Amino acid sequence: MKSEDTRNLFLAIALSVLVMAAWQYFYAGPLYQREHQAQMEANQANTAAPNEAQPTGAPTALPPGAPAAATPPGAPIREAPGTVSQVLAASPRIVIDTPSVGGSIDLKGGKIDDIVLKDYHETVDPKSPNVRLFSPPGAPDSYWAETGFVSPAGAKTPGLDTVWTADRQTLTPAQPVTLTWDNGAGLVFKRVVAVDDKYMFTIVDSVANSGSAPATVQPYALVLRHGRPTVGGYSVLHEGFVGVIGDGGVQEVTYANIEKAAKHYDVNLAETSWHDLGIHPQKNR
Repeated sequence: MKSEDTRNLFLAIALSVLVMAAWQYFYAGPLYQREHQAQMEANQANTAAPNEAQPTGAPTALPPGAPAAATPPGAPIREAPGTVSQVLAASPRIVIDTPSVGGSIDLKGGKIDDIVLKDYHETVDPKSPNVRLFSPPGAPDSYWAETGFVSPAGAKTPGLDTVWTADRQTLTPAQPVTLTWDNGAGLVFKRVVAVDDKYMFTIVDSVANSGSAPATVQPYALVLRHGRPTVGGYSVLHEGFVGVIGDGGVQEVTYANIEKAAKHYDVNLAETSWHDLGIHPQKNR
């Protein structure tokens, strides 16, 4: 390659880097800052302060034999929208208190849906709100962990409206919490929730049958998230779901395609086909 061609090549590279840097500095950077600031303001308006006292309420139990809600695992929880504080106050709760996380467990459904990270803030300002990881159903950006049982034989199992009893008011690294529910027909369900001094939760579900007839139940565990996150809309950045499906390798699905498929077919997303979402598992990329 001639020296003149080499010089032109390096000049073109330098100009390209300059253009990209200018685009990032004058357009992408300010756009991101505006969107991030707007999201922060929305979170501050809708999210309770991390040091706000969490309402715990006295744990209560359903009367023996009360029917459990026949709600399939992972089904959307229909609740009137409200702020995090309003939703947390609507049901009895167990406080979570560790050096790393705070929050609560909802005794209605026995789900972990209120987690705040004590060591991390939304911005570099130490007075900014702590990062909220889990948010209860009915609040903005709902995000929670749910475990439970289903019974193909029709046995009564705890549902999303089941109110569990608890053996203590606070979950700490030194003190696990045991939740209990009696279905009134011989089955007693127990859920032991433990947490370490970092971020690891351990949930052990069990069931004891004191009745005369055999019962068949199957456990499940889900992490669910409702709502669509704020995206930047960058053409060079994928924002959505990423997964490896079949022989197709890495697949990227945008939030728009997910919403379009769900609205068009009016079905649970778990039942939506790959093709509906624009995924072609047999096609190598």
